[in-house]
Amino acid sequence: MKSKITLAAIAFIIGSGFAFAQDANKIPRVRYEARLAFDVSSNTGVGQFYDTGAGFTAGGLAEIQLPKDFYFSPGLLLYYTGWSMDNSRLEALKLYSGSASNWGLRIPISVGYSIPLLTNLTMQVYSGPWLNVNFSARQTMSAAPESPYEDFYESNLFRDGFKRVDAQWGFGLKLAWDDHYIVGVSFGVGMTPVRHFTSMHNEMTQRRNSFQLNLGYRF
Repeated sequence: MKSKITLAAIAFIIGSGFAFAQDANKIPRVRYEARLAFDVSSNTGVGQFYDTGAGFTAGGLAEIQLPKDFYFSPGLLLYYTGWSMDNSRLEALKLYSGSASNWGLRIPISVGYSIPLLTNLTMQVYSGPWLNVNFSARQTMSAAPESPYEDFYESNLFRDGFKRVDAQWGFGLKLAWDDHYIVGVSFGVGMTPVRHFTSMHNEMTQRRNSFQLNLGYRF
C-alpha cells in the first residue's frame, strides 16, 4: 500500500511539472546543477543496532523553469552510507562489533520555488519524493572479546531483509549566488522500510532518515 502511495506521489509531481510547462505556452528554460554533499544518516526502528552513519552523495539535477518562479527538478545522485554498529550492546551479548555500508542511486523528484533576495542572491525551497535504488548493502563484523563466534564475518544484507528499493520524502533549501554557486541543506524522511528482518525473535523494521550539506554549481 505504501509503495502504491509513493508511486502515486511521484506520478503526481511529474504530471504537475509537465502541466505547468505546457501552461507556460513556451519552451521551458532548463538549467543543470552538479552537486556534492556530505550525508548524515540515522535509522528508526533499529537504534539498538546502528549508530548514526555518514557518507556522501554526488551527481546532477535538472532545473526546469515553470511559471511564477516555480521549477521542476529531477535528478540522479550516487550515494554511499556507512553505519557503525552499537558495539556496547553487541559485546554485552558476546556477539560481534562492526559496521554496515550501503551504495546506491538516488532519484529525487522535486518541485521548488525561487525567492530573489538580493541582486545576485536567490533562495530556493523545494520538496518531493526520493527513490533509492540500492546496489550494495553489506555488513562486516569482528568477534567481541570472549565471543564463541568466528573472528571475522561479512554478510550480504540483501539476504537478510535489505530492500532493493526504498523511498523517502525530501525537503530542501539552497542559496544560489551569482546564478551559479550553490550551498544548501536537505532532509529525507523514510517513507518505506529500507530493511525488514528478524533479530532475537523480534521483527525489526529499519527506515532511513537523511540530512545533507550540499555544494553545487549550476550551468
